[in-house]
Amino acid sequence: MKKRNLKSLRANLIAGLLVYGWGVHGLAVQAQTPQKVKVYGTVYDVSQKRRVPLDYASVSFPSYAIGTTTTKDGSYVLDNVPKGKVHMRIQYLGKLSIDTLVNITRDMKLDFSLRDENFKLKEVLVTAQANEAGKATSSSISRTAMDHMQATSLHDIMALIPGGLSSNPTLNATQQINIRQVNTTTDNNALNALGTSIIKDGAPISNNANLQALNPTVAGGSTSLAGGASPSGGVDVRSISTENIESVEVIRGIPSVEYGDLTSGAVIVHTKAGREPLRIKAKANPNVYQVSVGTGVELGENKGALNVSGDYAYNTKDPKASYLFYQRATGSVMYSNTFFNKLNSTCKCNRILINNLFK
Repeated sequence: MKKRNLKSLRANLIAGLLVYGWGVHGLAVQAQTPQKVKVYGTVYDVSQKRRVPLDYASVSFPSYAIGTTTTKDGSYVLDNVPKGKVHMRIQYLGKLSIDTLVNITRDMKLDFSLRDENFKLKEVLVTAQANEAGKATSSSISRTAMDHMQATSLHDIMALIPGGLSSNPTLNATQQINIRQVNTTTDNNALNALGTSIIKDGAPISNNANLQALNPTVAGGSTSLAGGASPSGGVDVRSISTENIESVEVIRGIPSVEYGDLTSGAVIVHTKAGREPLRIKAKANPNVYQVSVGTGVELGENKGALNVSGDYAYNTKDPKASYLFYQRATGSVMYSNTFFNKLNSTCKCNRILINNLFK
């Protein structure tokens, strides 16, 4: 009888130890498993003067791979969120995203407000600004407008004046400036370009000594050589890069006599001078590959400033005929200073290298 009671006591003790062990194990597992709570709230759009609920905004905890989208009233609910510090992300297309660290300790209500991600520039002038140059109407074209249209040569920016025609930037053929006239292949087109004066930093650019024409006894006429501008027309402005130009003024009429010999109008080019941060630009289109660099530095007190720039452009007329190409390399050095606190003076040195193999 005593042996039976001893065996029963031993069995009860073992069973009790097993039950206790499983209980302790369950408590340990429960202690290791983080408690989960609910996070909810509303996402608002504050781009207007008042807050408006924003639907279909993304709300997530990237670390837990937990996420949802807001409903039509801008509300959201995220269940089974572990307690603790975690990154929370709120996103919506066209809005500034919110990525913040939150400390989840209990069921929490979190509201958020999203603002517009504004890609708009403060102001871009895409057409020339009209002003008066004496009694002749003129248009001013700023650096911002030239950057906006990705101009390759001086000819491209003429599309910004009233009546100008837009075209793809290219250096395929001779480019002459015609004021108040559409480009054609007639003689009147050449006469209009011949009567247009181009003045760069106060110095007129002349086409009078053009040597790009073949002898009439050879070609039967004043045909231009290698696609350049003939002497009976205007200046080929492909050689004038826009990368170091600060502004351009186009006078559409008969201006003052200070602009010299002209009949159709004047194009006044002002290049960059003075101090300028280092700029390196590269751009390409189906025809033209172009790279430019420039900077301006102060030489010291009362010593003026030196502005240096360079540009290289390579144009292929037809990808299947790579031997028909045009390339332009230009360099510019501009020194500017103020003397006697009244007189502003600039001295400029230009270097242009043109290689034209067009037929």
